[in-house]
Amino acid sequence: MTNYEQKLFSDLLDVNWMIEENKANKEMARFLSIAYHTIQDELRESMGDGKYNTFIRAGREMFATKG
Repeated sequence: MTNYEQKLFSDLLDVNWMIEENKANKEMARFLSIAYHTIQDELRESMGDGKYNTFIRAGREMFATKG
């Protein structure tokens, strides 16, 4: 992952957090959702769909509850 992609991913996490914090404000949540998808699309384009999907899957597996 390049520095640029790391920055995009960091921004994606920040916007995701802001969406959760602003759920009561529908207009702000909608704006943040658009920003989230714009950043996500840019990250996918930079990494390529295959690498992006592998990266996200690995992250989910890393933080999944073991049971």
